[in-house]
Amino acid sequence: MQEDYFKREIDRLGQVLAKLILSLLGKSSNQGSDEVVFAITNSFAELDIDLEALLACTPANASDKVWDKLGNSTPLLEQFADSLVISGKLALKSNQPLSTKLLKIAMACYAKLEQESRAFSFTVNDKKADVTSILDSSAAI
Repeated sequence: MQEDYFKREIDRLGQVLAKLILSLLGKSSNQGSDEVVFAITNSFAELDIDLEALLACTPANASDKVWDKLGNSTPLLEQFADSLVISGKLALKSNQPLSTKLLKIAMACYAKLEQESRAFSFTVNDKKADVTSILDSSAAI
């Protein structure tokens, strides 16, 4: 029963992420900051997650809120963190402060994931290294 719930939620998160990516990629690469924020906000709203409220939190508090909202599910938290990374990458050119905040929240989600799963994951570690690299390169801009 619980596995069915998680599968449905993972599928729903995947669909939201696909809509987000299609929405952002369907526009020109020079889209404005407002369009990027609008697409990300609408995608997260489908998950009943308020992007503005999330951005107002510290990354650690944001990851805690998302953890609670996603029913303490490590697979869902990892997918959500992945969607934050993709959103952060897409927002990098048009809105660097938003991008940085999304990427920092993603890092906090990956840390929360490691904490809650109590296991080391090469995949999560690689994702954290990717985010760190993006944050370091964007700070140099």
